[in-house]
Amino acid sequence: MSEEKKEEKKIDRRKYIKYVGAGAAVAAAAAIGYGVSELTRPPPPPPPTPTTVVQTVLKTETLPGTTIVRTEERTVVQTVSPTAPPKKRLTIWWATEYVAAEQLTIMKLIDQYQKEKGVEVNVEFYSGPDLNTKLMVASEASPPAVPDLAFNIVPFTSSVMAYKGLLRDVTDIIKPRENEILPQCLEVAKAYNRLTKKRSYYVVPTTVICLYLHVWKNLIKESGYPYPPPMEYDAFHQTMIKVAEHYKKYAFAYSMSDNNPDGENNFEQYLLLHGGRLVDGDTLLADRPENKRAIIEVLSEGAEWFKKGYIPPGSIKGGGAWNNDAFISQQCVCCNGNPTMSIPAYLYENDREAYFVKTATLPWPLGTNGKDAPQFIEARAFVIFKDGPNPDAAVEFIEWLIEYDRYMSWLKGMYGRYLPMYKEALEDPFYVNGQTPPKHLLAQYPDLKDEHVPNTALYLSKKPGIVVSHQQSPVFARAWAEYLVGKMWTRVCVENWKPEDAAEEYLTRIKQLWKEEYG
Repeated sequence: MSEEKKEEKKIDRRKYIKYVGAGAAVAAAAAIGYGVSELTRPPPPPPPTPTTVVQTVLKTETLPGTTIVRTEERTVVQTVSPTAPPKKRLTIWWATEYVAAEQLTIMKLIDQYQKEKGVEVNVEFYSGPDLNTKLMVASEASPPAVPDLAFNIVPFTSSVMAYKGLLRDVTDIIKPRENEILPQCLEVAKAYNRLTKKRSYYVVPTTVICLYLHVWKNLIKESGYPYPPPMEYDAFHQTMIKVAEHYKKYAFAYSMSDNNPDGENNFEQYLLLHGGRLVDGDTLLADRPENKRAIIEVLSEGAEWFKKGYIPPGSIKGGGAWNNDAFISQQCVCCNGNPTMSIPAYLYENDREAYFVKTATLPWPLGTNGKDAPQFIEARAFVIFKDGPNPDAAVEFIEWLIEYDRYMSWLKGMYGRYLPMYKEALEDPFYVNGQTPPKHLLAQYPDLKDEHVPNTALYLSKKPGIVVSHQQSPVFARAWAEYLVGKMWTRVCVENWKPEDAAEEYLTRIKQLWKEEYG
């Protein structure tokens, strides 16, 4: 097969599902008794070399039947095997990645760390929801049955555990690097501890996400509509709807699910576009008149899109990869909300023409008031447990990984799925120029460029960032766990409730949770 054909591999749904389940090979290995730690463990060191020790000793004895005492010197030769010092071990629970190259990059770095540091690393991979459950259960055990370190893609877990005082304060890791880290990322790293009664750094925000907007730009161009599309709020959405009607497709891969977090994320980004906020640190905002109005507007708009057939029916009950599949298979013209760059990463890995020629990641349109709206941000972060077995080993690993050049190799190995925490990284050619188009595509399209990775960097550098509510507050972390937003969507889209009534039910539960947490 020619290199060009390799680069033009078409999207295969089964292969996509296989990658959505990235880590299945690791799980299978564990199932037959070949654990992940075996895949990453360095070769055993040679046994310690025995040492021969020669000693001269005095032996004193009384001759039998006499009172005569005899003393003589004797030479004793002994072979001593020294006791090896105990080997350092580090256990990490890691959220499974969605793209095959990501997990390979992680395993390569861990193997390098083991060889450099002589530390045995046991990595256990879990899906995001499974890791969330395992972390919460393990941290509540007595004594806590926690690992040394966790890399978690479900941010609300860290805010809950920090609130309960279960996490180690990581100010000692972040403080020396504060001037190097983007201010939005510093905000993401903070959480409130009810025991200390103050906010501090409890996560290391090694990777940062926003909610991304993807379009099939070839469909927009070929249907006769302008590309880039207009960025005024109504004009942008009407363009997507008209393109979808032209091709008899859906307009929006808009998650409204009550069983995965994407629905919560989409709702919160659209709330920002409508001028609303839910919380600011330890201050409840959701029940203020202007924010209640914004909640009702978002529900009214989304229900209208759903009932008019602009959003696929699967959005209500779809799982975590539903919106990925709906967009990649071209059921929808626009994916208006995906909390990582997993869609472009998948396309880059499997269909370079779709990545470079046919799709783009765009900035969000202006808010409904005609002004730039804030961008929600959250962290995919490391947490260290206060009662973990080897907190010092956990700190050592994080500091090794976030050394700038090594850290950048990690992000690039994930095809830009996440944004960096370092200011300097936004000036790196990878985030400025993106991926390089293959030669055969450049021959057809001389001006071709990456419209994904460079555009994501603008999400951090050009727009104000607001930390997502479930990472700010334990109240909204609990609301997230109960999928209260998804329940609102079911009320208005399926059960035909009035948006005002669904909003009132939601706010009643939020205020109840607030009272339980804060009194």
